[in-house]
Amino acid sequence: MTDAYLVLIGGGVLSALCGLVGIALTRRENTPILDVLSEEELRSYRTQVLMTEGIAFCTVHKGEFRPGPGASTTACEVCLPPLPSPVKTEPHYAPARPTQRLNFGRTYAPLYSWWPELYKEDGE
Repeated sequence: MTDAYLVLIGGGVLSALCGLVGIALTRRENTPILDVLSEEELRSYRTQVLMTEGIAFCTVHKGEFRPGPGASTTACEVCLPPLPSPVKTEPHYAPARPTQRLNFGRTYAPLYSWWPELYKEDGE
């Protein structure tokens, strides 16, 4: 009977120790990478993250952000807003189209309207 209690209590203690070891490992693995790395490793890490995931580091507010296409990779849009669009001036109006002769009901245009030089009366 005492062997059964010894196995029961020993198993409970071992499972509690395994649980505590698992909690410690999980906390260690979930520590932010930025707190663990040195400054040189941090630069390399940020470059690698920028290349693989498209995330950059803002040098103004010291945080990560995702730059848009054609945007700055050193400062986010909150710290460095995009340039204002140029002031739109009054539109230039195109000249009116030249008037064309009306061709009521015809589905073709005679050749002399396209090439009048062919139909000039020469001496021949």
